[in-house]
Amino acid sequence: GHYSGLQTKVERRLSDGLQFIGTYTWAHATDNSTGPWSPTSGSGSIYTTAAGPQFKLNKGNTGDDQRQAATIAGIWELPFGRGKKIGGDMNGAADEVVGGWELDPFIRLGTGTPVDVSVNGTSGVFSRPNLVGNPHFGTTKKNGQVYLFDASAFAIPSTNSAGLYFQPGTVSRNQFYGPGYDAVDLALHKIFTVTDRVKVDFRSQAYN
Repeated sequence: GHYSGLQTKVERRLSDGLQFIGTYTWAHATDNSTGPWSPTSGSGSIYTTAAGPQFKLNKGNTGDDQRQAATIAGIWELPFGRGKKIGGDMNGAADEVVGGWELDPFIRLGTGTPVDVSVNGTSGVFSRPNLVGNPHFGTTKKNGQVYLFDASAFAIPSTNSAGLYFQPGTVSRNQFYGPGYDAVDLALHKIFTVTDRVKVDFRSQAYN
């Protein structure tokens, strides 16, 4: 297998109690099997001939190859309470209720991982199809099912009289990718002081 990657990180503390950290990763991983125990017959994932497994023909993106991923996390001390922009001179009792609140957003973005396309012959021997059109038509819902690719863009490769493939299709291993993701999570919390040794952390979180 082979892996190439780039990782970056930016951290910044701004004024008014605002700080954030952002990370970004670009990566690309390739291999010629899904692992040391990859099957080579039946419903296996390695094209095999009489000469044995053809690993060169099986080279492609790894099953978990994700090209891009990014996160942004922030911490914002809300400007309410004693010493803050709003209510800076409020009394201690009011400050215990209004002051000290913190808002923490967390954003996650990422591209999808590979979707492998395969076909089976009459004997169940594995191969990949030929690409004869444009398989991409976006995410489509039909009869409660979600479709990512146009099946008419693929064709079964040639077989002999026994139904065995004598050559792999033109689609390479893990050539196509599924949808990515984006999510925004939000947390609001405050630490209440009960005594000098006892504190209570109140937290409310929303997930997307």
